[in-house]
Amino acid sequence: MSQLCLSAFQKSAFVLPLPLFIVRVFAMEGGKSMEIQNGKAKFLNDTFWCSSLYCCASGVAGISPLRWYSSKCMCLRMEGNWSQDIAGELGLCSGITKCCCILQMHEFPPDPLLIACCGKFLVGDPSAAGEPKSAQQAEQVRWQKEAFWLAYCCCKGCGFVRCGDPVCESQSKMCCAIDRCETTEICNEQGFINQQNKCCCFANFSTYDCKMSPGIGLCNFMVMKNIPGSGANARELEETLVPAQQTM
Repeated sequence: MSQLCLSAFQKSAFVLPLPLFIVRVFAMEGGKSMEIQNGKAKFLNDTFWCSSLYCCASGVAGISPLRWYSSKCMCLRMEGNWSQDIAGELGLCSGITKCCCILQMHEFPPDPLLIACCGKFLVGDPSAAGEPKSAQQAEQVRWQKEAFWLAYCCCKGCGFVRCGDPVCESQSKMCCAIDRCETTEICNEQGFINQQNKCCCFANFSTYDCKMSPGIGLCNFMVMKNIPGSGANARELEETLVPAQQTM
């Protein structure tokens, strides 16, 4: 039994070559940053800004999605929305919690159905999962494959993973709502402290570093805009974030 556990442990993510692990970390971080930055740029471009003072603004936007937010405070970033399928690729309800090297995961209904003990899958195989349909599902499948599962029973499991980036992570979904929180660099292309949120048709924006801004103005007549999405700003955003993805 001990040899079986050791063999399963050696096949887990703990024995990935360090250079490969580093490359994968930067590639995943680059992909997440690109997705987050694109979401922020779309939010700033699509909103009708009633008033803006460059570092803070308020306005109105379309009703869909009903709720959306993205924020970063030093080494912690959060995002979420209410536009998920009620019972889509992440199930009716699901969640991932990672703190250092400890990982917990749940999904209902389970997809795929997994039963494991001490790194050995008795029912199901996460490596046989189909192509992920979203970044959130890809994250879920990645943890299922890389973790050393102490126990996994149908829709809930607990195991170990590397302590690497992100150090802490939490993702939860309930019906159409999804929330995500994770650690990141204190100051990167996403800035130092900023937040953007939308509830119904009301939108708000604030930032301390002004790496993105709708500008200064009233009734959507703005000057000094700094929104990636066209011309040099779009090229600058792509040159900053795409190289990390190309290392995959």
